[in-house]
Amino acid sequence: MGTKLIVGKNVEKAKSRPTSISFPITGSTTVFELQNFLSSVGSLSIELRTFNGTKLSGNVRLEDGKQIEPSQLSNTRNFETSIHSALTIANNSNLYSEVDWVQKIFENVARKVNSMEEKKIMIEALVELGENNSQFTSQRLLSILNLFCHDDSDYDEATKIFSKSDNGEIEMLLTEINSEYNNKVGS
Repeated sequence: MGTKLIVGKNVEKAKSRPTSISFPITGSTTVFELQNFLSSVGSLSIELRTFNGTKLSGNVRLEDGKQIEPSQLSNTRNFETSIHSALTIANNSNLYSEVDWVQKIFENVARKVNSMEEKKIMIEALVELGENNSQFTSQRLLSILNLFCHDDSDYDEATKIFSKSDNGEIEMLLTEINSEYNNKVGS
């Protein structure tokens, strides 16, 4: 059974009574239909995305949205575009829900890192993320870093890039990396 979206709207009448317009939302409702309804009723513009950050096109039915697979990152340009999109969102918002979403995008991209070039791009993006959004603490950044840094040379490269920043969170991240590395060496 579907869900109904009811949006209240004031219509200027003699008595100025609020009216409501209902819009049945079912699994067969398309993204376009929902966007069009919200735009016409409340001048709202929405963009629907999957959990992985893939934008849903207008012809996708809502029930099919969760089955949309993100395209595999096939080249560095797509890789950089994904990072750029996530950074744009992070730089323009401090909402916790968007911070969590940006982190999920970064985690998904980090799992697909294939080369040292992509690792450097990711590390530089983490620096930008830490410098421009206070919601991204050193712990959040380290959790992303650990998804694609696997050996000493990876962490050495990260340390070299992070050391160029004078941001407090990045400096804390460097301390945590050095602490983890020293604990591994001492074991």
